[in-house]
Amino acid sequence: FHPAEGLVLNPSFTLFKRLDTVPMGRRSFSITPAFRYGFLNRHFNPWLTIRYNYGKKYNQSFSLAGGQKVFQFNPDLPVSDRDNTLTSLIYERNIRKTYEAAFIRGSYRTGLGSGFSLVAGFQYQDRKPLDNITDYTWRKDDKRSYTPNYPNELVNSNIQAHQSFTVLFGLNWQPGTKYIEFPDRKFSVGSRYPTFSFQYVQGIKQILGSDADFSKWHLYMSDNLNMKMKGQIRYRVGAGGFINNKAVELPDYNHFNGTITRFIPEYMKSFMLLPQYQYSNKEKFYSEAHFEYNLKGFLTNKLPLIRNLNLYLVTGANGIYLNPQKYYYEVSAGFDNIFKQLRVDFVQSCQNGKPWQQGIRIGLSKLNLSRGQEDWP
Repeated sequence: FHPAEGLVLNPSFTLFKRLDTVPMGRRSFSITPAFRYGFLNRHFNPWLTIRYNYGKKYNQSFSLAGGQKVFQFNPDLPVSDRDNTLTSLIYERNIRKTYEAAFIRGSYRTGLGSGFSLVAGFQYQDRKPLDNITDYTWRKDDKRSYTPNYPNELVNSNIQAHQSFTVLFGLNWQPGTKYIEFPDRKFSVGSRYPTFSFQYVQGIKQILGSDADFSKWHLYMSDNLNMKMKGQIRYRVGAGGFINNKAVELPDYNHFNGTITRFIPEYMKSFMLLPQYQYSNKEKFYSEAHFEYNLKGFLTNKLPLIRNLNLYLVTGANGIYLNPQKYYYEVSAGFDNIFKQLRVDFVQSCQNGKPWQQGIRIGLSKLNLSRGQEDWP
């Protein structure tokens, strides 16, 4: 359910064919048709994605997608349809902000050896706003109402119809990567060094009527450190910004993954108490950091009751810096491995150096709930 569409039907399926008959062959082909239909706004949005995987020495793939689709303003998909349905119908909070677009996009990925991999792609979108058309909810309260179906933290009125054509180039590198080599192919077995990820996106004006005119970049470093008996450290730090921001629409801003419900989707890419679009920006520079230390029983195995429950102490911190007048950070502490499945954190956030909000967040211990991206690198 979404107040801009009413009841929504959104099925999809994938047809997959392995093309290699030899063991460990890489060639495969898949096709994924999908559609979305809103019973109240009566919009039918069909799209199709095809993917071809191949490569003898290194993995290579090509994908092409197109059609008509409902997109989130943040392409990292921070809010699922399920979460928005529950919060809308029970609490009258529409947390999934969307627009509609006819689109076509393609991407190419390949390994290069020596720990390098490359991705390049393009995307065109003809974007239109989706306005709320119903205030239906299961628990009507005169003190609450749906917010507009756009990031009203950033603008006071809805987005206007526009077109955007962008191209993307990305490069990943993990120094010291080792490979298992066969006569006709190589398989990466990783490295003890961190991974570096660089991405550059260019909005190009006038191609297919595109209004976009911007250049943005980001560079991230991430790693997972096994401290053996002392636990595990994970981190992800990076920076980015706009080199040129002459014409940037809301979907092309730099967005950060705030957590709107009590459940964390992905710890190393999410902020536990940050409102969804409050720090979205088109600034020349930003920096972002995520840090987590899971002690894995290093201290708790010495405490009788906690040791019997096999709980792990976990601490963490996340932060964003835009300028001396606008920055945000949060610190957390909690227990992991609850019933071998759950993790619970108590979180304190600070905004511009002053204590801001407190809260409790819940996640899964061993499963990553990342919802991925809109198949756009």
